[in-house]
Amino acid sequence: MSTEPPVQSRRSLVMILVALFSGEFIAIFDVSVANVLLPTIQGELHAAQTQSFLVVAAYGAVYATMVVASGRLGDAYGFDRVFRTGVVVFGVASLVCAVAPALWRLVVARAVQGLGAALLFPQVLAGVQTVIPRTWRPMATGLFGAILGIGSTLGQLGGAWLGDLGLWGSGWRAAFVVNVPLCAAIWLIARLVLPHPQAHPRRIDLPGVALTATALGLLVLGLTLTGTSAPALAWGLCLAGSLVLGVCLVVWERRLWSRGRDALLGPDLFRSSTFVRGLVLALCFYTTQVPFYVMLTQMAQRGAGLTVIESANLYAILGICFLVSSIVTGRSSRLRMPTVVASSAAVLILTFAGLWLLPPEQMRPTNLVCLLLLGINGLAGGIIAPTIVGFALTDVPGSRAGVASGLVSMAQQIANSAGVALTALILAGQAPYGVHAGFRGTLVLFTVAAVIVGGLVLSFRAASRRTRA
Repeated sequence: MSTEPPVQSRRSLVMILVALFSGEFIAIFDVSVANVLLPTIQGELHAAQTQSFLVVAAYGAVYATMVVASGRLGDAYGFDRVFRTGVVVFGVASLVCAVAPALWRLVVARAVQGLGAALLFPQVLAGVQTVIPRTWRPMATGLFGAILGIGSTLGQLGGAWLGDLGLWGSGWRAAFVVNVPLCAAIWLIARLVLPHPQAHPRRIDLPGVALTATALGLLVLGLTLTGTSAPALAWGLCLAGSLVLGVCLVVWERRLWSRGRDALLGPDLFRSSTFVRGLVLALCFYTTQVPFYVMLTQMAQRGAGLTVIESANLYAILGICFLVSSIVTGRSSRLRMPTVVASSAAVLILTFAGLWLLPPEQMRPTNLVCLLLLGINGLAGGIIAPTIVGFALTDVPGSRAGVASGLVSMAQQIANSAGVALTALILAGQAPYGVHAGFRGTLVLFTVAAVIVGGLVLSFRAASRRTRA
């Protein structure tokens, strides 16, 4: 691959970034767009509370399964083709979400949406590395990080606003309808402006993809069923099947690697204790993010009696603070980050404790204490999020950085899906005592995850000191 892409005009470069970052935005926007609408969807489609959590979990589970493989597809067939394919899949799935008459159809459509997001998302940075000149790349990667925060924040707020507007009488469905014209516009711009770089065909580890998808799907399904009236045999078989397939995946990937073939996961990466700690760091931290937002919605609407718009306003201060601190963190000294991030994990713990003590009637956007706790939580989360990939890739060679980054992204989505399923289980277990008791139970889970995050970051700091010594 050429170290410097062909020369493009300034206008062409701007349009390329518009196409790529618009695709990134819709993928991130729809991770969280359904969170604030879950109670409304649950009521209209007559679904059980824990079953409705699959609307969030299905998207993240399929995304997590396919994000690494889609990076390989981009190398094999060209990032531009895979990007446009992902946009089409995402747009069609969004239309199906908007017209879904039952929960199970909505869940299936959300899973296909996750597939579209997984196809297009890795191609964004691949496109930046392939066609954007080096002088533009720092700006482009900075925008990439900012859009992550903007998309997540607007997903919470936009879902509420679109649902409240009820365009064409669609109610919550408007949050999915809006994706259809957006995807059409993104596809057209991408078709016109994205170049067609030379592809580098390689064999795709299809058995690895299939084993990963099935194992992860059974894990999420099993965790979700434990919080419902489903027989214990059903969710037990799902969890057992996930474990067996996970072992098979490890054996298969090691076999491919020993034969010098291109494995999906690459067992060599897992020989690095730093990379493994980075994956665990991603799993634990992101357990405190999307699952927390989902439970905050449940607490605000079902526990405190807020409207959809009022509960979305709770996210505004959290999202704005997250965005500001993530941008500032991206420009900070790398040497100081382990200490700063470990301190931020401690702050997360304190905010979870404060929310645990907060009475339900104070869980509203007009309460100063509530806003302060959520704002500080957002600041702490915004400091931790941009640093995780850097920690995980500390000892990873450049030739494996792409795969390693994909695995960290996969860990993030696994944490989102499994975390949502676990919070649904806790909520179901505390159902006799009310939503507030369930919310407090999940805050304990988030606190434990934050404690592990702090410990792992301190271990990175110790390793960094030994390296400098």
